Amino acid sequence: MKTQIPTSIQDLKTAITEEKLSGKNICIHSSIKSFGGLENGPQGIIEAFLKEDCTIIVPTFTDKYEVNPEKNMMPMQNGWDYSYKIESCCDEIYSIDSVEIEIKDMGILPTTIVNANGRIRGNHPLNSFSAIGKNAEKMIKGQKPLNVYYPLEKLVDENGYVILMGVDYNTLTLLHLAEQKAGRNLFRRWAKDEQGKTMMAEVGSCSDGFTNFSKYFNDKEIAKERMVGKSLWKIINAKELLAFATTLIKENPNITMCDKKCLRCLDAVKGGPIM
Repeated sequence: MKTQIPTSIQDLKTAITEEKLSGKNICIHSSIKSFGGLENGPQGIIEAFLKEDCTIIVPTFTDKYEVNPEKNMMPMQNGWDYSYKIESCCDEIYSIDSVEIEIKDMGILPTTIVNANGRIRGNHPLNSFSAIGKNAEKMIKGQKPLNVYYPLEKLVDENGYVILMGVDYNTLTLLHLAEQKAGRNLFRRWAKDEQGKTMMAEVGSCSDGFTNFSKYFNDKEIAKERMVGKSLWKIINAKELLAFATTLIKENPNITMCDKKCLRCLDAVKGGPIM
């Protein structure tokens, strides 16, 4: 049996330098399994990017702190069935020091980063982003419950990049920001604030339909593809992506619709919650 040679840290550094990503702020969505084998696992990715002076941003979402809404916090068209009750509400209050994360949904790299020394985590109880690297604080510190995509806006402002490592566009959180820029209100969910009172927090829509963008991105060569080991990377300039995707959503609102035409997708296409 032929032994699989793992993707080395040097292989990663070569990809970073050849794609002129050194020193950049980069939001990564990844499948570690896509590499087949990876030297030092997710820590190898962190090491390679930090050695090239990059700052890594990852989504570190968690459902643990979500609670049921109060009566004055139930906007219409909110992608939510208000007859549904969360049975396992947590009494804990979220903190930026928390290491809670939805490991299955977020993956191994975000889990590694949220547990790393020196990482910065955003102040959002449900959809936090975390970053590690020289610009981590600058990229994250403005995130708040009602400013969920601050890290992505900073990524755009700083001419940063998104890399999809072995995953598809349905993981691309930046497309939620494009929905907002196209005029949609973000959905509201609920958590406890620092005083233990229920508050509303912005969250994104369903992302299953985001694979619908693939054809348009391919036609305009929005993403540059590169094999790194066995992992197919899609390397995307955040500013170019946001501008193009925002226009697409304005011209064709149904482009974000998933095959199931779920409640979140239906309400998002209508413009999101009526506030």
